[in-house]
Amino acid sequence: MFNIIYAQSGGMTPVINNSAASLIRTAQKHSDRINKIYAAKNGIIGLIENRIVDITKLSEKELSLIENTSGGIFGTCRYKLKEDDYETYEKIYNTLKKYDIKCIFYNGGNDSADTSNKLCKIKEYFDYDLICIGIPKTIDNDLPFTDVCPGFPSSAKYIAISMLESSTDLKSMCLTSTKVTIIEIMGRHAGWLTAASSVWKKKESDSPHICLLPEIEFNENKFLELVKYFKEKYGYCTIAVSEGIKDGSGDFVANSKNVDSFGHKQLGGVGIQLSNLITTTLQYKCHCMVPDYLQRSCTHIATPIDIELAKAVGRNAVEYALDGKNNVMPMIVRKNSTPFEYEIVDVELSKIANVEKKLPDNYIKENGYEITKECRDYLKPYVFDANFSLYQDEDGKPIYFELD
Repeated sequence: MFNIIYAQSGGMTPVINNSAASLIRTAQKHSDRINKIYAAKNGIIGLIENRIVDITKLSEKELSLIENTSGGIFGTCRYKLKEDDYETYEKIYNTLKKYDIKCIFYNGGNDSADTSNKLCKIKEYFDYDLICIGIPKTIDNDLPFTDVCPGFPSSAKYIAISMLESSTDLKSMCLTSTKVTIIEIMGRHAGWLTAASSVWKKKESDSPHICLLPEIEFNENKFLELVKYFKEKYGYCTIAVSEGIKDGSGDFVANSKNVDSFGHKQLGGVGIQLSNLITTTLQYKCHCMVPDYLQRSCTHIATPIDIELAKAVGRNAVEYALDGKNNVMPMIVRKNSTPFEYEIVDVELSKIANVEKKLPDNYIKENGYEITKECRDYLKPYVFDANFSLYQDEDGKPIYFELD
């Protein structure tokens, strides 16, 4: 018999609480081997400050409500453990020892995988038997070794729908009002979520007309030429832009002097900058939209496959611990696209920590502002929801009435 603890870290996703509920439910089913189930409030900080809650006896109704709740039910944090911070490791050790916790489940992305990997030092420093299992989540979809990260599919659906609906709005108004709209989308170095805005784009007139990805160097002159081209041809222009696009010098277009606790520059504002550029240079009325936290808290449109995958990694994490596996994270391998099939495999945390998976070259067209069919085919299973609407095509795209 041993005790376990679960914690959430980093930015939230629409389905992270599904992983939490699945983990708790699975642990409860193994009450012959797992005694107490704890949660740390606000991630690793809860372990450092001894802010622990006993969740062993949560009912099925409560677990169902957790699954239906957005945000992170136990609170999260951005906190980078330092390699040589013995004092902090000692505080974590004292908390673990107090509650006789022998297994930590840490639910997060790249930096959180690094935290999980460093927690192994507890065993090294204090000769304390400890199992550390990471659980993947991030709307950025940039974890290596996995076909997709839980949380990404729902956020991708949100972005795809937002682009489609805002574009029809712009098309309705462009004759006498706004000519250009920009949606600024999360994604520091990897453009997966921004690419999702183009999942249903099949012809030039489809939105977004321009998709600015962080993998492609931003060229101001080329950008303005494209905006002018699309506006003159169609009467309006729609743009999706990643918050992390860089200029020719390798600097973020929306550079900031502020950094988060992981040392990453805080981004935001590139949409406004591009809007001002268009208005000043081309004299087009331009509107910028920033979904910000909305794109990662959209539990109301969580896709079935996203919920299923989030539950699967939570469940497998517990099973790994019971099998004696350590310092690993469950990852998703796609076996087939139509119908969508997958399997869960374990990957060492040391191979995942601080590694980012970017859009591959074959997912971006040579022109640099559109995605390829290969990219759309990758995205389609994750944004499809058979229950979303009666009026949608085989790719999950809403079907609208159009005048000739």
